[in-house]
Amino acid sequence: MATRNYMFYIEWDGFDEKGNAEPQRMVWVGLTERQAVHMHKRTEDNLSHVRTGVAVKRFGWEET
Repeated sequence: MATRNYMFYIEWDGFDEKGNAEPQRMVWVGLTERQAVHMHKRTEDNLSHVRTGVAVKRFGWEET
């Protein structure tokens, strides 16, 4: 049986020195399903507590 790999991503708008939005994306690859689900849950939990200027647009995980 082949090992399934997953990726987790998060996308947000950062801002340059003039206040213009700059789309950002961070991706983790080569994860197990358990790791990807854990990262998703931690991100969900953390976003409910974070009050910063970062505007997270979306995040999630998928099989690669």
